Amino acid sequence: MNREKDPKVLFGIEIRKKLLELGMSQKELANQIGASENYIWHITHGRRKGTKYISQITEILKLDDF
Repeated sequence: MNREKDPKVLFGIEIRKKLLELGMSQKELANQIGASENYIWHITHGRRKGTKYISQITEILKLDDF
């Protein structure tokens, strides 16, 4: 699959955009959802799906499309 169209990559990009918009760090997001900052990094860079945390991330960041 083309990396630019990979859903994991697209989700990660949206998370990074929203974190910047909100002025929130990956560490703050990690603390709110109970994950490690390293794991959030992997999600935001399309290396992990983050399935366990998708609903929490979308709720906290108010991401409607995921």
